[in-house]
Amino acid sequence: MTTLLLLLSAAWPEAPAAEKIIELAKVKNPYGLVQGPDKKLYICSIDDHKIFRLDLKSKKLDEVVTGQNEPYEVRFDKQGNLFFVDMKAHVVKRRDKKTGALTIVAGTGEPGFSGDGGPAAKAQLNQPHAIQFDPQGRLLICDIRNNRIRRVDLKMGLIETWMGNDDMPVKGPRAIDFSPDGTLWLALREGNAVWKVDYATRQHTVLADKLHGPKGIVWSAKDKGVYIADTESHEVTFLDGQTGARRVVADKLKRPHGVALNLAGQVLVGDSENHRVIQVDPR
Repeated sequence: MTTLLLLLSAAWPEAPAAEKIIELAKVKNPYGLVQGPDKKLYICSIDDHKIFRLDLKSKKLDEVVTGQNEPYEVRFDKQGNLFFVDMKAHVVKRRDKKTGALTIVAGTGEPGFSGDGGPAAKAQLNQPHAIQFDPQGRLLICDIRNNRIRRVDLKMGLIETWMGNDDMPVKGPRAIDFSPDGTLWLALREGNAVWKVDYATRQHTVLADKLHGPKGIVWSAKDKGVYIADTESHEVTFLDGQTGARRVVADKLKRPHGVALNLAGQVLVGDSENHRVIQVDPR
């Protein structure tokens, strides 16, 4: 049986000075983002229905994927293939590293719930929002309207529910990340919480609650905690991975969604309704 433990949180200090925020690019409603194997930043633009690639040195912006519905999140597998969620199409797609060809990994395109135990491409999802790879290379999908986290074995092509069911749903699983020890960090949109999950046992503790619609999460090995895009607070917050102590690292944003780290440990944010991608020095 899952044990819930609410960790005590410290008071929030004042947010950092505005000069710690640098605008990197103007993009129409950026959501998920990640630094790719080529060290460039990949950005989901839901109003453009595209995924952009930003050269962080030259600031050159080009299109990688076009003609989608609302691409919400983007990730890379170990081979360098690009995976993304096309939320309103209710599918997860893969872009081949060599050919650029797009294939559907999971979802039929019709919203609903079906398919556990069978081929992922014949299973129904309902507004998937985020994806991440587990340490074994399997793909986790935040199937938000079904209140589940689905898992796809990419070698076999099979899908299952990893967490959440009709009796014990996971309320609005919005974003996930892993730390090197295999701990899963889960942001719950409807639950307004962040869970710290033992991936092997599914046992979890509540690292933080009383957030405001968190929709992005990234683990920082350097800081030993997670950065959260706390969307309805219009802030990015750091949570200590052991104590749950909080500090605001960027405020006065406008419904931020995606959050990532660059190689220097600075925080990259999709400041969604300001239509920009920013870099924040969290120190």
